[in-house]
Amino acid sequence: MQDLDSQIRAAIRRLGITNGTVVDSLSNLVPILSVLLTLVITVATVLTGLDDSDGDTPQPVVNEQMRTDLLRAINYHRDIPVDFDLELHASAQRQAVANATAGGNDVATAGAGRILMLQAKQDTDKATVDNFLELWRQDRPNYDALMHPDNREIGIGIAETAGTTYAVVQFRQR
Repeated sequence: MQDLDSQIRAAIRRLGITNGTVVDSLSNLVPILSVLLTLVITVATVLTGLDDSDGDTPQPVVNEQMRTDLLRAINYHRDIPVDFDLELHASAQRQAVANATAGGNDVATAGAGRILMLQAKQDTDKATVDNFLELWRQDRPNYDALMHPDNREIGIGIAETAGTTYAVVQFRQR
C-alpha cells in the first residue's frame, strides 16, 4: 500500500502539482461550481416538468441555491464585498447540520480567532434569503456584523430538517 502511495505522489510531483496549487485551485472553483450546479438543477427541473407552474405548492428549499443566493445578497447589501472561504464554508455547514440535528441554534462559539457566527431558523415553507436577511436586520448586533467592513471572509451553511431550515453565516475578520 505504501508503494502505491509513493508511486502516486511521485506521479503527481512529475506533473508539477503541489498541495498549495491544488488547494488554491479548488478554493477558487468552489463558488463557480456551486453556481453552475444550481443552474443545472434549475434547468433540469424546468425541462423535466417538475416545476410548479401554477404556484400552489411551494417547492422545498434547495440548500445549495439558498447558500449561493445568500452570499450574493450579502455582497449586494455591503459596501465592501466578502470573499468566500472554503474553511469557513465547511465550518458553517457543520454548524447548520448540528443545529438541525439538535432542533435549535447552538450557543457555542464559532471557533478560535476572529470568527463571528450568525444563526437563524425559519419554517421551510417561509425560508427565503430575504427572510433570513430580515431576521438578522431586525437584530442590531447581527445587522452590524453583516455590514462591518472588517468581516471580509465568509462561509455559509444551510440545513433543513422536520420543516425547519437553519442558516449559519460565519465571518473571519481581516
